[in-house]
Amino acid sequence: MELESDPYYRRLLFIVTALFAVSLLLACWIVAKGAFTPIQILLFGLGLGLIHAPLVLIGHELGHASSCTATQSWTAALPVSRSV
Repeated sequence: MELESDPYYRRLLFIVTALFAVSLLLACWIVAKGAFTPIQILLFGLGLGLIHAPLVLIGHELGHASSCTATQSWTAALPVSRSV
């Protein structure tokens, strides 16, 4: 069975992408709400970037699907375009 034909993995990629977006918004809220020094904000941002780096890979993999509609293809490219 090919992974591309199994809708489970495709749905899983979309769910993970949504979770990354929610965690990024939560992280921004934490920084805006907290009293951090500039170096703490810099280190927090670096850690956040390292944690969210797989999002580029997920967007790339979503763009590979041959059964992609135009809307799904655009949605898959969105995380990649936001991270560049």
